[in-house]
Amino acid sequence: MNHRNRFSIVALLLLVASYSYAGEHSEQPVPDYAKELMGCWQEDAGSMLNFEPARCVSFTDGHLIVLSAFYEPGTITLALGSNKFSLNFAINSGILSVTGDKGAKNYKKLDHVPEEMQLKPLEFGPTKNIAPAKIKEVQDELAKRLKTDQAVRTDPNRQNEMQSIDVDNTKYLTSLVKEFGWIDVGRYGNDASLTAFLIVQHSGKLPLMLAALPEIEKDMKAGKMNDGQQYALLYDRTKIFFGQKQRYGTQISTADDGTPIVDPLEDRKNVDQLRKEIGMPPLAEYLLSFEKSAGKKAIFADDK
Repeated sequence: MNHRNRFSIVALLLLVASYSYAGEHSEQPVPDYAKELMGCWQEDAGSMLNFEPARCVSFTDGHLIVLSAFYEPGTITLALGSNKFSLNFAINSGILSVTGDKGAKNYKKLDHVPEEMQLKPLEFGPTKNIAPAKIKEVQDELAKRLKTDQAVRTDPNRQNEMQSIDVDNTKYLTSLVKEFGWIDVGRYGNDASLTAFLIVQHSGKLPLMLAALPEIEKDMKAGKMNDGQQYALLYDRTKIFFGQKQRYGTQISTADDGTPIVDPLEDRKNVDQLRKEIGMPPLAEYLLSFEKSAGKKAIFADDK
């Protein structure tokens, strides 16, 4: 199987580190009416927004997300994948007021970008031999957490528990990988590694996603997975969280009428070839389950 990628994950991570708050974004001209808006702002509740010439980094409830930003007088339009929304803003006496569908929030300007806003991978512990008893303990714990993860996603009566379950699972996994390294196939087996991936995918934690991505890529390239679906799902979600286009077409949004929307693709013409290279079926086959569930044919965000 050919696992060639146009850009290596190592290069991606270096790119993230090198231009998180510099590079191409800072070189774009900022309109006069938006210059005072540039920089990092914090709400009393703790959430933060860091405005740059072409993007906004949002930190809310422990989640980092990077959104594309477009500025007009008194208005900010933010985009994530195929989703766009507009906010009104005003700055008076050093206080930023941002108003959207859910009301207004006020922010104070910070003189620096806090550590929790930095776009960098979580630091994993070293990969080392682990006692069989500990391996078994981790496997059993992850198996229990997988059952709960799936239960709150498939039982309509439990979906209000999803956020708290995801937070708890993320906390457990983060502590684990900081001490023992990634939950790789070689040491823990396919089932445990898959569960670790699902927890990362559902975590919304960009630093954790960035750190797990190259580890999953290693197992994929070593032929330890049936296909590259885990890698593709996390790669695409990470790209979307960076306000960029996805590669493999795994990230699907939903329109107000339930229509599945394929979030923007970096190379729509060659997406099936890119999927084939990591052992995945054509995009049209992948979309069938979404279309069946919605009763509507999927559309592409680029066509909207």
